[in-house]
Amino acid sequence: MGSKIASGHSGNSGLKVLLIDDHAIVREGLRSALEIMGAMECFEAASAEQALGLLRRGLRPNAVVMDFGLPGLDGLDAIGLIHAEQEGLPVLIFSVQPERNLALRALEQGAAGYISKSSPNAQVVDAVRTIAEGRRYLSSQLAATLKDAQDRPWAGEAHQALYRRGQVSARDCPGAPDQQADRQHLPWAPDEETEPA
Repeated sequence: MGSKIASGHSGNSGLKVLLIDDHAIVREGLRSALEIMGAMECFEAASAEQALGLLRRGLRPNAVVMDFGLPGLDGLDAIGLIHAEQEGLPVLIFSVQPERNLALRALEQGAAGYISKSSPNAQVVDAVRTIAEGRRYLSSQLAATLKDAQDRPWAGEAHQALYRRGQVSARDCPGAPDQQADRQHLPWAPDEETEPA
């Protein structure tokens, strides 16, 4: 069963995060990073069905971090059901699957972002904070891919729609890419690799 995990952190940030992964060791690692580095309160579920049960029983997290390859209901199919239980709840897909293809599919389903399981803990903490603030989060590489697709007349409709949906002002995205022109409409919150020197 999914259960509340007390943070035990005196400087709690006030953010509640629901972690959904069928591997206990992954949940434990995520919980440790978010509680210790991010001062967040974490809750756990081993499946999307367990997570939906927690939401139906009144849990109201600020963000969800969810694996793609879950037993039963997979992560992509679960996004819409999560939003049906708590409208606007940001979902970060956390996966070992190839980033570009999975991330585009996740965003089409309404995810707030994607991050690889190989990412450093500090980057995961930053990603959760970003989506909890109402912004989107993708790696700089994928953000560049979407920007490039939006700029090309032959770009697929899905790519262009995702870029348009994710547009935010430069003030919402610290660490913008190089060119000044790109700072006006950035598609996603960049990761730490794009921080200016």
